[in-house]
Amino acid sequence: MKKLARFASLLLILALVLTACSQAAAPTTAPAPAATEAPAVTEAPAATEAPAAGCQPYKAGYVEFQTNIFYDAISKGLKEGVDASGGELLITNSGGDLKKELAAVENFLAQNIDVLFISAADPVGSMEAVRKANEAGVPVVFVALGPDAAQDVKYVTFIRSNDYKAASEVAEYILKQIGYKGDVVLADGPQVSVVLERMKAYKDVIAKYPDVKIAGTAMKEEVTIPANATMIENLLTAAPDAKAVFDYAGYGIPAAATVLPNLGKEDVWVGEIDGIPEEIELLASGAVKGATAQQQPYLFGKQAVDAWMKYCENPSRTDIPPVTEVPTLLITNENAKDFMTPAAATEAPAATEAPAAFAGNPNAPDFTVVGDPNEVFDLNAYYKEVGVDANTTIKSPGAVKVPDDMTTELPKGDKKYKIGFSVYYTVDEVGAMILESMKAAADEAGVELLVNDANYDQNAQNQAIEQWILQGVDGVILAPCDFTGVKTALDALEKANIPVVTLNAPLAGNTYASVISDTVEQGKIAGELLEKALLAAGNPMKGSIVYQTLPFMHPNAATRAKGFKEVFTKYPDIKIIELTGISPEEHYNAFDGAIKANPDMIGAWGLYSSATIGMLNAKKANGKDDLLLSSVDNDKPILAGIYNDEIVGTAAYSSIAPARWAMSEIVNLLNGAPIPGIVFFENMTVTKDNVEAAFEHYYPGKTLQEYMAGETQ
Repeated sequence: MKKLARFASLLLILALVLTACSQAAAPTTAPAPAATEAPAVTEAPAATEAPAAGCQPYKAGYVEFQTNIFYDAISKGLKEGVDASGGELLITNSGGDLKKELAAVENFLAQNIDVLFISAADPVGSMEAVRKANEAGVPVVFVALGPDAAQDVKYVTFIRSNDYKAASEVAEYILKQIGYKGDVVLADGPQVSVVLERMKAYKDVIAKYPDVKIAGTAMKEEVTIPANATMIENLLTAAPDAKAVFDYAGYGIPAAATVLPNLGKEDVWVGEIDGIPEEIELLASGAVKGATAQQQPYLFGKQAVDAWMKYCENPSRTDIPPVTEVPTLLITNENAKDFMTPAAATEAPAATEAPAAFAGNPNAPDFTVVGDPNEVFDLNAYYKEVGVDANTTIKSPGAVKVPDDMTTELPKGDKKYKIGFSVYYTVDEVGAMILESMKAAADEAGVELLVNDANYDQNAQNQAIEQWILQGVDGVILAPCDFTGVKTALDALEKANIPVVTLNAPLAGNTYASVISDTVEQGKIAGELLEKALLAAGNPMKGSIVYQTLPFMHPNAATRAKGFKEVFTKYPDIKIIELTGISPEEHYNAFDGAIKANPDMIGAWGLYSSATIGMLNAKKANGKDDLLLSSVDNDKPILAGIYNDEIVGTAAYSSIAPARWAMSEIVNLLNGAPIPGIVFFENMTVTKDNVEAAFEHYYPGKTLQEYMAGETQ
């Protein structure tokens, strides 16, 4: 059993990569520092002042930007400060959604709050919500994320770090380590104010030393570890003599830890900003040589309350600066252990222990944790990397991988819950198996299951949800028909306060959790199967490869295509051609034409079962027995094709396991147990060597030989 696999978060916290300080039309008005200069501000007092008698009791609202380690620390500081000063704190998370942010502010104002604390989702777009507070006469304190300089809004102060100063300190330290000479490279990020400040600081410090040369700069908008790892690898490949990397945020050190050993460049120094636990652990262990400037989000919250109490005592006072700076702390290999949390300083749990983040979940021993279990998986960023626009909020933190076969028992409901299950389609084999597996799981869990087959009609799915809301269901499991259109159903469930778990992730709306497959991995498996077969056949890796996908945007299709294409990027003489269709007949016709139009075709890939089946039939009709074909999916004809050497292999996944894990998620949630927000079920690489075993795994009680002999369907 695989257990806690902790290295670095898939999606770490980019704490302040959104805004800079601005000019405030505020109770304390002063010009804000330019984004290219170190902000000239005063530091806030270190402790919360005694509350003024006229300010008690009071009610405060905080609109949090995200739920993660950084903003949780801000919330903690706010909560403690508000409690200590005789107030009540209401907290709502916007998830970066402007509509949610505006609704949260309007809700707070309806509850007659006395002060609004806000981490603005957007330096311009969020100001609509702030102006609502201004119009209501409610003071505003920005925390971590604030307004654009051109925005005419009133606020007490903007609590933030001095990013220019922090980056300057990091740069000075790193350059000292390399003797103030040699090549360095810069890994740049989203072109927002705080990143611009950090990168300018790096460049300004480097410019002071004539023997230091910037040998390369790269920039990616994607805020992920893989994106940073790609930048660092490309930069160091192009500038092999570089002695240091300066990265825009807390992704640099974790990314470098994955790249430097493979390049044989463990002596390269890395400088960046943020100072989150993963960075500190890597510095303390010596896995990466470098430095980071740690922000102090807990103090952000405390200082915000301090500023409010001053203002509440006397709104006319002039000693509250428009920008309140919270100092950063320089963390290096030498002092990193002093900054480690007790949890980080101890060894990882033994393999027999369940992840602490999911203590109380009876299925936790089956979890292999991906990233930080206390962070909400950023599904939107995951899809953004492949060009898919998503605006989905996952409410539960943590992401895990799970096996097809549970070693733990499916949880029993604390009572006989009524659960609705709407499936997109049951005419195909996969949908039908999911439905039957869900019914069996419901019986095992002791719950009542209401079923809707939406038949790829989102309106029908929405109507089923409306009916279930009227029936007072306890929870819903939803396999979307339309990944964006499903938002109507999700919004209705949220309004009715009915929890939902999705099978396949929606591209819009909110869900407590989603059970999905790693579709990028599926595409990669299919690509590697085809690559291996081509090389084994002695192919010079030159010519066309045709793949067939859907004619509309589907997140699983886009992510599979990404994984497949990445396998062949190393072969410049291979051209990838995309065709589309829906039914096997459409794919047959498209591939039949492609075979005739591309005599240099060396291989092909069916992105999903209908594509593979149509392509296989066209291949046979054209007598192309030597044309190599790989697949994703494990429909019976595909597995038979692998056995008959007509398909080189497939990336397969269960239709039974997702149903059981979705039932586990909703029942555990209703029972009050903590659940992971993302559950990745297993993928399997299937070739002729294991195809018979795979058939029996995916179709219990049946064998491939029986199917091929026509003895079973």
